[in-house]
Amino acid sequence: MWSETTLGILYIVDGEVQFSDDFDHWKNGFCRLLEISDQAARAYVERTVAQAAKNYGKLFSALPVKQRIECLAAGAKQCFHAGCHTRARKALTIWGTDPEGAHANTIYAQTISGNSKCMVVGYDKHEFAWLVDAQTNLPVSAESITYDATYYDSGGTAHMGLKDYLNQADWRLEKAARLARTVIEHAGTRKKSWLTNPSSVNVLDLGGGLGYMRKAFADYGFKQYGTEVSAQIAQECARRFGFETWIGGIDVITKFAREIRFNIITLFDVIEHLDQPLEVIRVLKEHLAPDGIVVIRTPNLMAIERQVLADYYYSFKLDHVLYFSPKSLTRMMSQSGFKPLFVETTSHLLKGFLGANNLYKIGTKMKGADIMAIYARQDR
Repeated sequence: MWSETTLGILYIVDGEVQFSDDFDHWKNGFCRLLEISDQAARAYVERTVAQAAKNYGKLFSALPVKQRIECLAAGAKQCFHAGCHTRARKALTIWGTDPEGAHANTIYAQTISGNSKCMVVGYDKHEFAWLVDAQTNLPVSAESITYDATYYDSGGTAHMGLKDYLNQADWRLEKAARLARTVIEHAGTRKKSWLTNPSSVNVLDLGGGLGYMRKAFADYGFKQYGTEVSAQIAQECARRFGFETWIGGIDVITKFAREIRFNIITLFDVIEHLDQPLEVIRVLKEHLAPDGIVVIRTPNLMAIERQVLADYYYSFKLDHVLYFSPKSLTRMMSQSGFKPLFVETTSHLLKGFLGANNLYKIGTKMKGADIMAIYARQDR
């Protein structure tokens, strides 16, 4: 049975809690990311728990993590994948190559959450994948994505964009503050000099949106700058925070920041939107201070959530044209002359099923859903 208490939302079988989540995460995490209703989310929980009894004759909560994950995948297949078809592998050779010229040999997603317009293919050895148009069999170009008002609206295209982004200031600001702390704490010896003389620190936030990350760094006293392809969002950033934004792609940095050398360059949820990330990183390197760092946050292709949800992995989206793992991201950064200072993966979607301790362990194995990585020049 379902129960709502001061602890949150609970699913109970035989007097034992099988699933628990706080109300905010249930609504703004679980249901929002999967883009499903409260009713559909409850059905998924029920199917998953029932699978434990069917397969193992035990309560879901009594199973080891590996078997819980199997039940989660089975529940997802029952709830989300009914009617999904299987595409033939014969077209792999014309679905493009990775940056090193390796042809796709793996289909990571037959659809994007049931939308057969696109699929995700890649080269498994490099743990790298890309979005493909199912009609043309060609990689989807980043230039084909339009970042207009509907991209940020709750009524926009399913599995694309930032739903209700303009109305999420509270938790996004809190999240930005946590990410900024992580950057500073893992920046090595730079931390002391930055905090001692914050006005000397220049931060560039690429694709900064409404400016949540810029606000977090500005609160430390850092000088912050930002780029954004959406003029509408840039205007809203100015209205909310008073930040001027350079509107455009990577070229605007060369145009407006010729004399600036940045101590921190961030790409938060950006690199998956780029056709040529290697070239972008090389341009950014030219504007990086000698002891500067590049910070990247992006979805993890090798996440446990992908194993569980398959096509319905919430980071498979119609506007994400590339997909990295910690391995492929660091490989690309190495090719650009960078070394890792800090790499972690984290997850939260499945916490109601697996608990914080198990999610932490999954993250330490580089199987968390989100990659957070900090890179410095190899010669420093």
